[in-house]
Amino acid sequence: MKVVFDENTFGITQKSLKMLRNALAESIHHSTAVIEVPTSDMTCGFLIVDRDANEAVWSGDGFRTDNGGEGGAGYKSALALLRLFGFSPSIEVVVSEPVDVNLFYTSSEKATARIEKWVDEAIKSGAISFKVTADTFPQYLR
Repeated sequence: MKVVFDENTFGITQKSLKMLRNALAESIHHSTAVIEVPTSDMTCGFLIVDRDANEAVWSGDGFRTDNGGEGGAGYKSALALLRLFGFSPSIEVVVSEPVDVNLFYTSSEKATARIEKWVDEAIKSGAISFKVTADTFPQYLR
């Protein structure tokens, strides 16, 4: 499994949201799952796992789960975007410990290998479920 990421998205809400949107749009006809990954006690990012392309796209960690500030607004927007694409806002979290994003800056190969391992374990254990968004009905937001 190849992990795709852009260091320019780390900690930046708009760029993280754009990366998430683009990854979801590009994988609309593929078997896809989404994993919410904590990067601290109040920030997170998303892995968009495309089983058909055998790759996972890291959105960046510009989202605040405490809903504070721009990152919080971005988190709410990300959850709304995920719902529009048919993914539940209660994303299955298979990564219990926060990911140290500094790994990407110092040793991207090490971070990529670690994420690949989590994704492969989640797939094998059935902890994440895949869907083809194009085959589902559009979701309404409330």
